[in-house]
Amino acid sequence: MDPEVDVVTQLERLLGAERTAIIELDAEKVEVLAITKERLFGELKQLGIGELERPRLRRIVEGARRNVLLLAHARELTRSAVESITSERRGLRVSVTG
Repeated sequence: MDPEVDVVTQLERLLGAERTAIIELDAEKVEVLAITKERLFGELKQLGIGELERPRLRRIVEGARRNVLLLAHARELTRSAVESITSERRGLRVSVTG
């Protein structure tokens, strides 16, 4: 198998797994996948881009962009949830005397 095609196939699969991990808010998995993704993009850069793989590479770039947007939205939702919980606790008073 052509090494370029193999790296592209791995990236396609990884982006699908990353999307699922982001949707499930699985931060640990997203972090592990990010390390692998960085390595694969480095390998792809060293291999160069063949004409036959350009359409697939465009789809990879689009998938990576979608995942970045999902990640940004997930981060904002998490931030909002934390702020909501924190503000509710500030207004909560507990009596220690019963």
